[in-house]
Amino acid sequence: MKALNQLGKIRLVKSLVTLVAVTVFFSACSKDDNDDILSGEAKVMIVNSASGSAAQDFYLDNTKVNAQAVAYSQSTAYIATPAGYSRKGEFKNSGSTTANFTGYVDVLPNKSYTFFYTTKADGSGNSSAVFQDETTTSSTTRARVRFVNLASGFNSANFLITGGTTLASNVAFAAASTYNDVDPGTILLQTSLATGGTASANLGSFTLQAGKIYTIYTSGSLTATVSAGLITHN
Repeated sequence: MKALNQLGKIRLVKSLVTLVAVTVFFSACSKDDNDDILSGEAKVMIVNSASGSAAQDFYLDNTKVNAQAVAYSQSTAYIATPAGYSRKGEFKNSGSTTANFTGYVDVLPNKSYTFFYTTKADGSGNSSAVFQDETTTSSTTRARVRFVNLASGFNSANFLITGGTTLASNVAFAAASTYNDVDPGTILLQTSLATGGTASANLGSFTLQAGKIYTIYTSGSLTATVSAGLITHN
């Protein structure tokens, strides 16, 4: 009972420096009008959020980034990679030469990115979403968390503490909420349709530590099972 009372009193503070979520444009077409060359390195994290998929390898400009294949619900640590404009990103089944998804993205120096392998919004095929990450925080007393909606059928989703505070509203499919500062502790999470119905799914419990930055993402399907994963950025 004490834990439930603490959950009901969790405080939510929007960070002034992250009022806009940084979603990186992952184009299906290459860009050939930018001849500039970037120097330096970026860091990338790879997450397999496509329910039922084979373990994946991720390539940038035909070079495999991850050392070990990434199974469903698994992620890599950050991996250094050269910065560059219009870098070709591809997900392939481990050991295969056939790309499940190909897109082009600007990878800027001294930035960190998370690449998700996922399904399309209607669950009909393979896709990907990429986001620029925060990796440093000035708070030593709160945790920082954002939410990514990758559950097919949830065209727009809310994320809330079960029976309590809404932490993020109207998060479109393949989009991220803003980062929010919350009190550390264990929270029970739920996601629900923001529009077009009343369906919801329990996501389980997550323990957030002060001074840490997290992404909580959903996967699966509205018509089957919705799951959630937690990744740490610092």
